[in-house]
Amino acid sequence: MHSAGAAPTAIAPARLWPDEPPAPAAAPDYNDVRPEAVDGVAVPGGDLHAVNPVDVVKAQLKHPTTTFDDPLTMYYGATASAIGTCTTAGTGACPVRKAYYRDLTGDGRDDLVVGISMPEHQLALRVYALRQGKLEMIMSTFGIIVSVQLAGRDVVIQSADGLPGFEQHTVWSWDAQHQAMLITRDDSVRTTPRRDGGPTRSPIPSGAPFSGVCDPFGSCPPDAP
Repeated sequence: MHSAGAAPTAIAPARLWPDEPPAPAAAPDYNDVRPEAVDGVAVPGGDLHAVNPVDVVKAQLKHPTTTFDDPLTMYYGATASAIGTCTTAGTGACPVRKAYYRDLTGDGRDDLVVGISMPEHQLALRVYALRQGKLEMIMSTFGIIVSVQLAGRDVVIQSADGLPGFEQHTVWSWDAQHQAMLITRDDSVRTTPRRDGGPTRSPIPSGAPFSGVCDPFGSCPPDAP
């Protein structure tokens, strides 16, 4: 057995400007949300598989949300108009993509995951649940989303970062206190360019539930979990 040599001396972190007062207020809490009721949509037998996701989105366009930002009504009138002519998600030019289902709240019933294509490669992502007999939106986000993954009861999103060469990896999880899906992890991860000029995805940070789960809005096989 040979020695690897002396270990480097540990250096404690040095706090800069310790005498300066701290910031007067914390950053805003983006998790300060509550579920949003969706009016005008029946759920036959309490089964969200029996609900037309296009009807859900149309119902919300008639009654704009107050809890979550709604990019369809705020910025993309053309998308909202296109949804008005839709009948079936994931067909033709309908902006509402094919729906996916997963029990994200842990109540033993599948919840409804809906994606809505918007201009400039943006995607609106929404999750709906049946709570006490009422249809509610429990998650809403949008942006230039690279991929969406369902990992157990988490929704994991890779999206474009505001900084060139970086991606945002965000994990959303059910919060019983808020009765909504909240951000539980948010990492900015560097990407490295490939020889063909495209980005190479950086390894998923350890602890984030990315491994072994397909991208449900990309090339997800039909029998994937």
